[in-house]
Amino acid sequence: MKKSKGRRKKIKIKYKSIILLLFLGLIISLPIIYVCNLKIKNIYITGNSFLTDQQIIDIAKLSDYPKVIEVKTSDLKRNLNSSDYIENVKIKYSNFRQEVDIYVEENIPVVFYQYDNTYLLSNGASVTKEYDVPILINQTPDKILKKLLNKLSNLDKDIINRISEIRYYPSDVDEELFFLTMEDGNYVYINFNSFDKLENYIEFIKSFDNKKGIIHLDSGDYLELFK
Repeated sequence: MKKSKGRRKKIKIKYKSIILLLFLGLIISLPIIYVCNLKIKNIYITGNSFLTDQQIIDIAKLSDYPKVIEVKTSDLKRNLNSSDYIENVKIKYSNFRQEVDIYVEENIPVVFYQYDNTYLLSNGASVTKEYDVPILINQTPDKILKKLLNKLSNLDKDIINRISEIRYYPSDVDEELFFLTMEDGNYVYINFNSFDKLENYIEFIKSFDNKKGIIHLDSGDYLELFK
């Protein structure tokens, strides 16, 4: 007997469907490829006064303007917060993350601490770079020093520039007393409770007709004229 031959089924390849799928895949993948290759175009820095824009960009490791997809906010913040000069940072993006806005709060140089021969920032960190800041001329207890740095950092920069020297000058009744030598030749007694009065220093000296002496802001707010 002859064996019957099995029929072979013809498989029809639907080329139109394959082409359509490839076309749809291309349409979907092109935007993804485009987005993945976008690079940062603009970086805007605000809030800085001691660090330059370029220094902040370098610290953030954005100097080569990398691809958007390679930039993580957590990495940027970690890089920036590694600097002693940066206290806090906020980051915002726009234009498909091609524009980065970096807002920083700085730890500013406050005093030259003569006891340790170092410059201190507002957070207590010491730096070797020199700055035109008041000289704290004698040893100061750590808790007092920390509070002093905070108070000074909140003063207007113009007022800080008017202070030449600071001496920690505790008394039996006030362990938080300081004696300031001013650039204009006046002296000032002040404590932490009255520190904010320094903001009105220019008005004080004008009210005394620019006479020279020792200004007691720790008690009474009066001028003791030089003899």
